[in-house]
Amino acid sequence: MIFPFVKSLLILLLLIGLTSHSMAQIANDSGALTDVEQAELDALERGEKLDRSKNVKQKEEENTNVYTEMKDSDQDIIISQIDKELGIYLEDYSTDNDQHRFGLNYHFNSDLKNPFEITTMEANYAYRLGVAWLEICAALTTGKYRELTRLNGSIGAETENQREENASNLTFGGGLGYRTRYIRNLINSSNIFETIAAYLTYNSFSDNFRSESYTGYGIKADFGVHKRTGARSHWGMKMSYNLASVRKAKQFEGEGSAARSLTITWLTFGLEYSFYF
Repeated sequence: MIFPFVKSLLILLLLIGLTSHSMAQIANDSGALTDVEQAELDALERGEKLDRSKNVKQKEEENTNVYTEMKDSDQDIIISQIDKELGIYLEDYSTDNDQHRFGLNYHFNSDLKNPFEITTMEANYAYRLGVAWLEICAALTTGKYRELTRLNGSIGAETENQREENASNLTFGGGLGYRTRYIRNLINSSNIFETIAAYLTYNSFSDNFRSESYTGYGIKADFGVHKRTGARSHWGMKMSYNLASVRKAKQFEGEGSAARSLTITWLTFGLEYSFYF
């Protein structure tokens, strides 16, 4: 009679012990600190404050465990970054805060049958002035004489050899640029935008066949579509149109300006990479 009672009592005590252990484990789990909370607690014990919002540029350079996401904000892009290791949001960066931009471009002939008959290497710098950008550029364009020039009978007949000879043009320009986001109405993307820019240019054209140099002023118009890749950079594609009237020095007294003038013009497409600072 006693043995069944003792057996039941032992089972009851065992159940109570298991239940108590489970409840304690649940309470412990519910009160467990996350890695972030533990880091904050450790920092407070040391009398410090955990910095959750390090500079975005510094974080990109120091931490490869950063996930970047882009968000729309009218004409700007909000770049939110998440530290995957800590599981916290870093400081947001708005492209409205962009101030300086430096870009490198490499362009090809718009005639895709002969893409390398014109090539351009260009560097540009832009400083933000409210809604516009003040831009300067320097570019070196090389290509076939026939691709860069328009016939001017006053200079003299062009021979086939001259037309196939290489020529080059050095361009310096300054102008205004604008950044827009109309393309997002066509493409469902939060980090695609376009740029337009217009420049006044000074050109130095070299005719390698006749070993003659021409100088003069012109215009340059750019249109680009770009993808923002982070707080500090973008890459994209750009179209560039150039037109200039250049003139060589007088070779004899009384030589007219028409006989010394040459119109140069070309259209190129290419790639661009820019970074912000």
